[in-house]
Amino acid sequence: MLVFTGGLLPIKEGNLKETSLQKIYRDSPIFKNLRNPDKYKENADNVNIGLSAAAQDPGHTL
Repeated sequence: MLVFTGGLLPIKEGNLKETSLQKIYRDSPIFKNLRNPDKYKENADNVNIGLSAAAQDPGHTL
């Protein structure tokens, strides 16, 4: 059985026949990065700015 990061980010991260789910989740560089919100702060700020601008423009659609 394979372990993927998720439906929106389908990256194979391990195989449960070879490695425990706990070890895959704990040691995988991808999962470590996903658990670190500081890596995504700049992108999140940019999204929030865009959403705020869209909310102030009634003619704007997302």
